[in-house]
Amino acid sequence: MSRFRNPSSIHVMNRYVDQLTNNAVTIHDVDCIFRNHAKEFWCMFEWKNFSESQSRPGTMQSLNELDEAFNNADADYKGLFIVRLGFHVGDWELDDDKMIEVQHISGGVIAGHKTYETGARSALQYILDHGRLL
Repeated sequence: MSRFRNPSSIHVMNRYVDQLTNNAVTIHDVDCIFRNHAKEFWCMFEWKNFSESQSRPGTMQSLNELDEAFNNADADYKGLFIVRLGFHVGDWELDDDKMIEVQHISGGVIAGHKTYETGARSALQYILDHGRLL
């Protein structure tokens, strides 16, 4: 029996990992790990579609554990950015007319939270360039 609520939305390899393990494991499908070689930093992203509700407690616990582990392991790690898109990802056209909401977590602590009513592309570009909120 699968521990995934919506198995079709989980990468097929993660479903195989689930079948090979017992109940005492956590499987998390990180959406994006980004490295900026020019500025020597890296960070994680969790993308939330317009219609998605808040992350489940188990998902948030897993993300926090990953964030704390990466933060303790590497001074170049800038944190986890949870990005709630103000549009459906299937209608993807990231531009500055769009809205996004970003929560920045670093070392297991909320480092910042900002809603960009417009300027989604510029806000995301700033995070990719600097590893922090605009």
